[in-house]
Amino acid sequence: MSTTSEENDKTELRPYEIGRFIFLPNHKIHCLYIRIKPKYLHVPGVLKEILEILSKRNISIVHFKMPRPYENQPIEFLIFVDLTNINKDTINTIIKELKEMEYAEQVECIEPVIDGLSAYNKLFPLTMFNKRVVIFRKPVYEALLKKLPQKWGWGVRAFLYYLGKEVGTNVYKDLKNIIRQIHPTKEDKSLLIKISEVLFTQVGFGMIEIINIDYKNHKATVRVYHSFECELFQKEDKPASHLIRGIIAGWLSAFFNKNIDCEETKCIAKGDPYCEFITVKSN
Repeated sequence: MSTTSEENDKTELRPYEIGRFIFLPNHKIHCLYIRIKPKYLHVPGVLKEILEILSKRNISIVHFKMPRPYENQPIEFLIFVDLTNINKDTINTIIKELKEMEYAEQVECIEPVIDGLSAYNKLFPLTMFNKRVVIFRKPVYEALLKKLPQKWGWGVRAFLYYLGKEVGTNVYKDLKNIIRQIHPTKEDKSLLIKISEVLFTQVGFGMIEIINIDYKNHKATVRVYHSFECELFQKEDKPASHLIRGIIAGWLSAFFNKNIDCEETKCIAKGDPYCEFITVKSN
C-alpha cells in the first residue's frame, strides 16, 4: 500500500460516539436492558426475535449497545426505544413478551432521566480485557496536558514524559499476558504489535503504526495519526507530544528489553500529516 493510501485510510474517518445513554430532545426514550442466558451466545436468531417483537408494534430503535461478550457468561443488550406516542398497555405487553422468551434471563425497562435523555448506569465499572478503564472527555485531558504545563512550565512536561514511560512499560507487560492466553508457550512479537496498534485506537489515543523495526540495533519508527495530545497544540511551531512520546518510549523499552527514549520528528501541531517518533539513545 502506498503512503498516500495509508494516509487516506487515517483521514477518512468518522467519530464513534460512546456511552450507554442517548439524548434526543422532545422524545420519550426508554432503555430496555435484556440479559440472555450464556448458552445462547452462538445460537443464531436470538437478536432477530427480540427486534421483531419491537418491530411488529412499530417501536423505533434509536440506539443499541452490547458489551463485549465472554464465553459462559450472560449476554447483555441495551436497546434504546422511542416510546413517545406509545401507550402504557403496549409497553407492558412488549416487556411481558420479552420476559417470556426462552433465552431471556432478565428484562428491565428504564424510564427516561428526563424527556429526551435516557441512560443505563448499572453496567459498572467500565472494563477492557477485564481491566477497569475510565474516560476523560476533552475538557479534562486538556487541563492535564495543556493548561497545567502552560501554568507550571517544562517541569510538568518532563513529568508527563516519564509518567508516559511507566505507562508504556506497564501496558507492554499487560499485553504480553493477553498474548499468552492465545499462545501460552510462544512470545509472538508481531501479534503483540498488532494488538497494541488496535488497542491504542480503541482507547482513543490516536491511530498508531509501529514500523522500521531494527531488533539488532533497538530502533523503530512510530507514527501516530490524530494524536489526542498533539491536536491540543494546533498551529504551534514545534513538536508537542510528551505523554504519548513517553508511552511509546516505555513500550519500546520493554519491547527491546533496553532503556529507550524517543524523539518526535514530525507533529500535527506544526502542520505535519501525522506525528512521528524515532528511537534515540537513553541518557
